[in-house]
Amino acid sequence: MGGGIGGLVSGVTRSLGIGGDVGKAINRVGSLPGAMIDPLNMVGGLFGGGGQNQTQRFNAGAQPTMTPFTSQRNADGTIKDIYQTKDTYDPRAINSMREDALRTPGQLSRWGQMAQSNASNQIGRQQAGQLATATGNLAMQGGLRSGARERLQGQNQQSGLLAKQNAYNQIAMQDETNRRADVGNLAGQELGLANRQTDIQNTNIGRATTDVGQERLYDMNKYNEAMRAWAAANTANAMPQTQDKGLLGNLLGGLF
Repeated sequence: MGGGIGGLVSGVTRSLGIGGDVGKAINRVGSLPGAMIDPLNMVGGLFGGGGQNQTQRFNAGAQPTMTPFTSQRNADGTIKDIYQTKDTYDPRAINSMREDALRTPGQLSRWGQMAQSNASNQIGRQQAGQLATATGNLAMQGGLRSGARERLQGQNQQSGLLAKQNAYNQIAMQDETNRRADVGNLAGQELGLANRQTDIQNTNIGRATTDVGQERLYDMNKYNEAMRAWAAANTANAMPQTQDKGLLGNLLGGLF
């Protein structure tokens, strides 16, 4: 078989201008046991630049690795503190409004108490001035006796009490009007605060939900990449990839 191959190869190579020693090499190859040599690979190696006929296994270690998913959620599913929208509302204003609006009707607010105190001081100063003026006028007329002085003082006190009572009533009425207005405004303020807190919660829940979706998408991509790698590995193992064995190897492929 070696001589026949050598002659055939020599004829082909001479016609192609390749060289005259290839037939001798194949004759020597043909003299070896068939189990020790693959003639097609040998011919392909001589004329095809090192061609081979073997299975190319998939190298899983050469595949790029995906960066681990970094979640924005805590273990309980809530959004981490650093990613949360914070409620920066100062509750002192609405708490003060609530306290004032929900007090017992007729009970003076702090404003009412201060207003009455200021009115009492002002009326007291006015009454003292009026008493001094009346006393001075009576003395100039020569009628400042003990009885006259007592009557002036009594009249002054009575006038002061009536002035304070009128001022206190007006302040109390205004204070109750303010309380009723606060009751009406309180409902709207508390509703606005509740809506604000709900919006903040919804924002944080939305961020956690988005993070869940991102993690599921990451897992899906990771699964798809693993499936592609598995398919490539099985395809490579099931279908050997035969390299180009050169012109002479292709011509003689049908003989082996």
